[in-house]
Amino acid sequence: MDRFTPHGMPIPDLKSSYTYRPNPPPPPPAAGPATRELTIRTRFSFARPPTPSAAGRHLPSFPPLLPRTPPPFLHRPFSPRVPIPNHTRSRDPGAQSLMAQQQTSPEEVVLGQETGSARVITLNRPRQLNGISDRVVYLIAQFLEKWEKDDNAKLVIFKGAGRAFSAGGDLKMFYEGKSDDSCLEVVYRMYWLCYHIHTYEKTTVALVNGLVMGGGAAMVAPLKFAVVTEKTIFATPEASVGLHTDCSFSYIHSRLPGYLGEYLALTGARLNAKEMISAGLATHFVSSEKLEELEKCLLNLDSGDESAVRAVIEEFSTDVQPDEDSVLNKLSTINKCFSAETVEDIIKAFESEASIDGNQWVAPVLKGLRKSSPTALKITLRSIREGRKQSLPECLMKEFRLTMNILRSVVNGDVYEGIRALSIDKDNAPKWNPATLEEVKNEDIDRVFQPFSPAHELQVPSDDSNRWSGKYENTVYAKTSQ
Repeated sequence: MDRFTPHGMPIPDLKSSYTYRPNPPPPPPAAGPATRELTIRTRFSFARPPTPSAAGRHLPSFPPLLPRTPPPFLHRPFSPRVPIPNHTRSRDPGAQSLMAQQQTSPEEVVLGQETGSARVITLNRPRQLNGISDRVVYLIAQFLEKWEKDDNAKLVIFKGAGRAFSAGGDLKMFYEGKSDDSCLEVVYRMYWLCYHIHTYEKTTVALVNGLVMGGGAAMVAPLKFAVVTEKTIFATPEASVGLHTDCSFSYIHSRLPGYLGEYLALTGARLNAKEMISAGLATHFVSSEKLEELEKCLLNLDSGDESAVRAVIEEFSTDVQPDEDSVLNKLSTINKCFSAETVEDIIKAFESEASIDGNQWVAPVLKGLRKSSPTALKITLRSIREGRKQSLPECLMKEFRLTMNILRSVVNGDVYEGIRALSIDKDNAPKWNPATLEEVKNEDIDRVFQPFSPAHELQVPSDDSNRWSGKYENTVYAKTSQ
């Protein structure tokens, strides 16, 4: 069993509620970007209650979404503790050699393993809960491109070392880069990578044991198979620190049952493994003590056939249902409140529900909701609502604009205040600007959503012949930084 870098260098071996009946999977469509987008939409589509009308500006009317076979579904800047070679700009052979040497280290942040026709990506920053750094994103993209073009590679497995799959990264790096665009590269690379994870052409499996949040969840939810355990916890808590729900989650959340996506994005609420499966964010539940044996069987399968992979996983999986007190058994309340047109109306409706007997669960959720950045909440809600009628590329391009405008403090510096309160001073007492939802101006939100010039947008590939084009090093951003 050998492990390799993206460039073929060997790495020393390391020990490393709502259940619905899916329709039979449709026949595979012909190749091409249009049919791939249709396939993605089908996989992430649920029947959805109609959007209620409201006074003033109404939400757009969306066509009903078809039931689907459930697949599973923060980027973080690089850590100063992990040296990263200048791979994007330097063409010096010495620099490339240094990168290859670093990749042979057992301390590399991402490990690539090749066993027969199976390939394994291991996020290898256990002390940082496998935080997603610039180097992590770069190496994953290298592996995925190499293996997609390799006819011998049929199955790709994602997993995390230690007690987390990926719990996000070091928010302090955003804080330290607040005076410049130093975080632009990792933001661009992550969203570009998200597109390729969603549309990957080989069979993919995520083995998720532990925390999976933000950008880490973007390496789980889009995969064909996502295996979760009793230790798995999912969340997208970005709005609580002044960011927005990103890494393709304006696309994913807008396709969850009812208005569960708005609820998860605005509140940062956590889901356990049973809830992830019922919501369509994961496909199979396997006890953590059986996960290693499952991985061995997948490695020995020597096939990427989806039926064969599913059969192996189902030998280990257990049928589960959400617990009685699960939030998925409260979707009627969530749909009633989070279908409202504005964040203010959502909170008012939620407050009304809190006074009803049996709704004791609402109060702590409301408390967390009120602590989030008013600006971030409004940006997040609009992004999810727009995502309902946007394609995957459109969602990713929009999210790139939002993130860069937020990091550039186009409207305010809430993201840095949120990081300060959570990770720097740790007083958990952010002072948002403005402090209330009523003070947030619609024109300021419009500014954050303003498109960039074509050359400055996220360059998502437009056809299969150039599927791996649009890399950061070929953009105007990299050229102007040289």
